[in-house]
Amino acid sequence: MQALLDDLPALFEDKFRERLQPMLEQQQRLLEDNADLRHHLLQLQPGSEPSRQRVLMPRQEDRPRMRQALLHAFGFNGKRAA
Repeated sequence: MQALLDDLPALFEDKFRERLQPMLEQQQRLLEDNADLRHHLLQLQPGSEPSRQRVLMPRQEDRPRMRQALLHAFGFNGKRAA
């Protein structure tokens, strides 16, 4: 019985990681799509140089990465479930 109780936290963590992973993958795809759309938008602006364009939203590189923040907050630190 004690062995089962000792394994319980690991089981919950594995289940949580299993449910979180698809959301993190979807978020990564959305961030990549966002970067592609920003690039296309900048290309469509007539007569403006990329270095002189007004930035309406901060670039992805200038913002904290949500995926890494979530992984760190839940103690995964980028480790995959075994």
